[in-house]
Amino acid sequence: MTTKYGMKSHADITSRMREALKLNNLERQTGNIIIEGEATNAGTDGTFRLTFNLDGRFTRRLETQLSETAGFDGVAGWMVDWTGMPCALGQGELEWQQLVAGAQTGLWLRENSPFAITALDAGASNAELILSVIYKNGSLQAEARVDAASWLVKSFRHQGIHGEEALELGDYKEIAGWVLPGRVLHKLNNIPIASFELRSIAMRPSNQADDPYRPITARPNDTQFDHAVPPQLEVRRAPTGHFLIRAKINGHDCGWFILDTGASSSTISHEIAARLQLAQIGTVPLTSIFGVVASPVRRTNLLGIGPFALQRPIFVEMDFTPVNQAFGLSVAGVIGYDLFSRAIIKIDVAGSAVSIHDPRAYQRRDGNWQELVIQYQTPVVRASFEGNHQRWFCLDIGAAVTVMFHTPTVRELDLLKDRNGTPSRLGQFEVMLGAMAWFELAGHRFDQPKVIFVTSENGPVADPHTAGNIGLEFLQPFKLIFDYANQRIAFE
Repeated sequence: MTTKYGMKSHADITSRMREALKLNNLERQTGNIIIEGEATNAGTDGTFRLTFNLDGRFTRRLETQLSETAGFDGVAGWMVDWTGMPCALGQGELEWQQLVAGAQTGLWLRENSPFAITALDAGASNAELILSVIYKNGSLQAEARVDAASWLVKSFRHQGIHGEEALELGDYKEIAGWVLPGRVLHKLNNIPIASFELRSIAMRPSNQADDPYRPITARPNDTQFDHAVPPQLEVRRAPTGHFLIRAKINGHDCGWFILDTGASSSTISHEIAARLQLAQIGTVPLTSIFGVVASPVRRTNLLGIGPFALQRPIFVEMDFTPVNQAFGLSVAGVIGYDLFSRAIIKIDVAGSAVSIHDPRAYQRRDGNWQELVIQYQTPVVRASFEGNHQRWFCLDIGAAVTVMFHTPTVRELDLLKDRNGTPSRLGQFEVMLGAMAWFELAGHRFDQPKVIFVTSENGPVADPHTAGNIGLEFLQPFKLIFDYANQRIAFE
């Protein structure tokens, strides 16, 4: 088939786009390539440095008040978040980071790239071409819009678990015989997240002794434990079953915070932020079951929870009005990954007890641990269910449900076929409520449980890398011990 641009195949399209970027001029480069320039991240200004190799390895460092690093060493992806905590990238996170690096360099078009063009459309006018781009051995799917006159990419769009991720590319310029986008803007649901303005490019020989792609594993020295303070916390249960704990910010008792393994960042209410006069340092999109909104980012001096103290923590401000109405009390915020990544957390679900332990001193008598994977800063474990299927599920103590199956798993396994259910809504998501034969977690079998099957196609419930979220109702039989640092969990 020949398009109206005279192209006969996806290979023809790819060839023209490679020529536009002059990628052939890079083929003799055997060392590392470094791109530098100005950047913004979450509303803070600074610089970026992208180091990469033609074999696909890369490291991108954003230096702002909210600094972040992401990389790929040729085998696995890794990152360091804005609090300085390192972690491995889950498959979905890695695929997106590789697309961002490929968009900045044009290397997504190379033959050894993990991406491929699978379909094309002429679009509504002669001005652009619309391409479907996939990750060859993964799940990422994106739309690329290409200028028909220059054959340069104008944008990428991808439906991720937080909504529509977009990369807008422009101001192309030729540097060192190679054409690169001078400007890249990253948006989430049309809210700007980060931007990159190209300033310079340099070539460096490879040096095995100084490998820029090696994962950063050093943990931040920002946590103290007062062993004179008991590890047991004061706990209250909300009417929904959520765990509430007390926390101090800058020495002030701020009241009740939701303890939530599903929270990738800590949040704070408008009221507490105003009362403590916390300065705003940036803005980020905040995702919840109610949607995505631009939210202020605020840094504090100290977070105290029982024996645990975290220096210079970062909070995202959030409107807790609907939560307060559901709970019948005022909630100060949510504590999640920032705590779980730095301490051993033991939760007795049925006994409504929580304790915090120093990882350097904690010892468990029987040593019976199971594998724990961290993806999108949330804990993921294996579970099995009817049909003898075994999949990875998020453990979400902030969800008052049994299990909520994500849309891709519902579709892949045809879980709604011949099943009686009741249509409903959960926040902004359409779901089906129904029973299944059985579900098993950590050797505990639940017979005929009532579960949730999600049918919405967007947002966190459309994550193809996890089968669903296991909530508090399936965690009732257990005492949970979370050890994020060693990627393990115990079910007692």
